[in-house]
Amino acid sequence: MDLLARALDNSASVGELTGVKVAPRAKAITSCIYADDLLLLGAATQHEAETVMGTLYAFAAVSGQKVGPEKSHIWYSKAVSESQQIIISQILQVPLGATTDMYLGAPIQTGRVTFDFLIEKVSAKLQVWKSRLLSPAGRLVLIKAVLLSIPIYYMATTFLPQSVINTINGLVRRFFWGAGDKSRYLAYISWDTITKPKEEGGLAVRDLKAMNEAMLLKALWKIAAGSDAMWVQMVVAKYIPRSKLWTSKRTYNCTPFWRAIMKLRTLLLPMIKWCIGDGEKCEVFGQPWCPEALCTMPQNVNQRDITISELTGQEEDTWDVNRLIDLFGMQGCVRIISALTPPKPQAGEDKLIFTQSTNGSFQVKDAYSHIRGLVNLPQEDPTGIWRLIWKRGKAVPRVRLFVWKLIQNGLPLNMTIASRTSQGDPTCPSCSQGDENPLHLIFNCSFARSCWFGSPLAIMSDALDTDGTVKSAFINLAAITDKESWTEALNTCWAIWRTRNDKAYAGKSPTFQQFSKYLSQMRNECTIAFAGDKVRQVTPRPATQDSGFNCMTDGSWISNWKGGLGFVLRKGDTLVAAKSKGVRACCPIQAEAQALLDAIQFVSAEGIDQCVFRSDCEVLVNLCSSLQPPIQTDWRAFKEVQEIWERLKRNQRYSCEFLARCHNELADLLARKGTKEDWEVMAYTYPLFNFDS
Repeated sequence: MDLLARALDNSASVGELTGVKVAPRAKAITSCIYADDLLLLGAATQHEAETVMGTLYAFAAVSGQKVGPEKSHIWYSKAVSESQQIIISQILQVPLGATTDMYLGAPIQTGRVTFDFLIEKVSAKLQVWKSRLLSPAGRLVLIKAVLLSIPIYYMATTFLPQSVINTINGLVRRFFWGAGDKSRYLAYISWDTITKPKEEGGLAVRDLKAMNEAMLLKALWKIAAGSDAMWVQMVVAKYIPRSKLWTSKRTYNCTPFWRAIMKLRTLLLPMIKWCIGDGEKCEVFGQPWCPEALCTMPQNVNQRDITISELTGQEEDTWDVNRLIDLFGMQGCVRIISALTPPKPQAGEDKLIFTQSTNGSFQVKDAYSHIRGLVNLPQEDPTGIWRLIWKRGKAVPRVRLFVWKLIQNGLPLNMTIASRTSQGDPTCPSCSQGDENPLHLIFNCSFARSCWFGSPLAIMSDALDTDGTVKSAFINLAAITDKESWTEALNTCWAIWRTRNDKAYAGKSPTFQQFSKYLSQMRNECTIAFAGDKVRQVTPRPATQDSGFNCMTDGSWISNWKGGLGFVLRKGDTLVAAKSKGVRACCPIQAEAQALLDAIQFVSAEGIDQCVFRSDCEVLVNLCSSLQPPIQTDWRAFKEVQEIWERLKRNQRYSCEFLARCHNELADLLARKGTKEDWEVMAYTYPLFNFDS
């Protein structure tokens, strides 16, 4: 297909094919090729049709591939007469009127587009699956992997109507709760809760509206970053040939795609910024490198396209203060000088960074988290019970999902059904002595208490409740069990539930023998499911190669702007000095970089001219040990990493090596101590001048 593309480009270069221009300044497009699909564009003339067929015949003779006329379609503009359409269709061997509304699975008709085909695709999947034959965990996997993945392809280029999103969500909800063909069903847990992350008490099911916005933000990011993609060049040439992306106004007759891009600008703007390097790429006006650049536009047209490199002073690492004052005023000048360092030729090119990701490049999952408001939230679950349910032990997924439903009061218990429908008996079917709520069912029911006490755990379950909720009972249960016992506890809950269902739906009296049978079945299922797990092997601690100085560093990070650093300096096997300090850091790698930089500064100030620095952050070590300047580092730690690299470059007797985390316990302890208190402690075991360094 590359050969065909070059042949078509050659025909266009000699004027045999004119192609189509989306704007006067845009490049003419003659063909678009995706796999074995070919889209040709050109003038509706007999000469161009003959040129296209000649090129296709020549390609078929060389490659052996042939055009399928029965699979081909042709579109004409309104200005082409019917007689001309007949002539061209005969030359191209495509029947007149052979058109389609879809190309590569996406609608291509003009005007208002309906997305009923998306709803039909989801419905077609559900007609094949029988929800009653699948476990709730199995249905959850199909929802995440199949149903909610169907609209993703179309979300990348258009806003789906809210009515379509609501309809798809409704179909997915019915499938999740096993409603089948029922006209009415009970949804015991709200959809907003289900779409939360697992750490916040949800199931991490996608929110389609937020995902739609995140996918479109990716397209906006490519336009803002100046991608070389052909579609980006076309969009820029059509809509913003003379203006800036962030300051341009939406035109009336634009496409739905561009309307979506214009609408999302205010959403993306707080998530991006320019990381200034040499200042040659980022323009001063119309780019988000400082607040003044977006709200200020000079009257002089010649100044609108200047770059940041033109704002530097005559001396190195200085700003041209007079020009900054002329462009942004005194207050803007002060803010820029205090917040930003001047561009340097050796700092690499300017880079647009996405502030929600660690490496600065756009990630849909990070944008989705920001849109959903999941970034820097206060911790809703300080006890960590949700993490214990999903991560601890070796329980199978359907048992974990059952326990999640139990804590969220999402099971069809008698009391829940009676409170929602005002019908039925809320009494517990196992003991007939109290209302059946989650706490009573698993821990306080007389039958459940006998199961817990008679199981290998031998727990008095009624003593676990501390505040009248099933969640507190599980928190206390986690505190008195290890990983293996926790798995046994979750399986015990499942066995109690199965025994209860035998009584509620089959009329069988609950017995300890039946409970033991279900518990044994679940143990066997866990054994089979986790039979192939590998044992983690610990890396041996590296032996000391010489008696010189070596410094082990570590950084710790809790939340935004709260971190700690620690380092331990040794000479051979002798401890020389140690430090613990609280620092301001916005991410883990910045805390690690501050720890390494602080250690280098300390060793240099003490007059030690040879030292090996070891960190358990492999990414940081690779960046600082590279031969080239670390331009691709995490933008939030760019300043610290750049200074570390320059110091190691100046002193060739300083080196940086990676150390496994399990061998860096003391530095890790000091770093974590620094996060708990706003302090700085420096300890010397021996005076440094006693060593011949």
